[in-house]
Amino acid sequence: FTLIELLIVITIIGILAAALLPNILAAPTRARDAARQADVNSIVSGIEAMNADGTSYPAAATCVSGIAGLETYVGGGVIPSDPQGASAGTLEYVAGDDCTGSYYYCPVSAANQNYAIVALLEDAAGGNDDGSAAATVCGANGSADLTGSGQYHVVVQ
Repeated sequence: FTLIELLIVITIIGILAAALLPNILAAPTRARDAARQADVNSIVSGIEAMNADGTSYPAAATCVSGIAGLETYVGGGVIPSDPQGASAGTLEYVAGDDCTGSYYYCPVSAANQNYAIVALLEDAAGGNDDGSAAATVCGANGSADLTGSGQYHVVVQ
């Protein structure tokens, strides 16, 4: 190989690396956000199964980890928690009391038959809510202070 050929090959490899590197580095973030969305869907299924079994919906806004008996109705017998645990964003439901490492449950209607499950995502473009709608929905029947910055995945049931 001549020096010019080697430089061309190195340049091509550099261009390919620069194009692919951001996608490779963002993969763990997207995977954790997908896990959060799957967790929220699992929690909704568990709450609905719990209600169908005769237990009423929780009456107050709380961390999902604080819902008594939910672990019986979710897959694996363990209430899902944030994939990053303690380093996850903070979802406050009462000022100073946070759901770090967990998800957030809030009743939407006064009869508690409608509720929202909220997860804070890492990817700014990956959520279905910018936080303002989630605060409005969760604040309709009690106190809600969603202080984490970024996107949320909100499921209203």
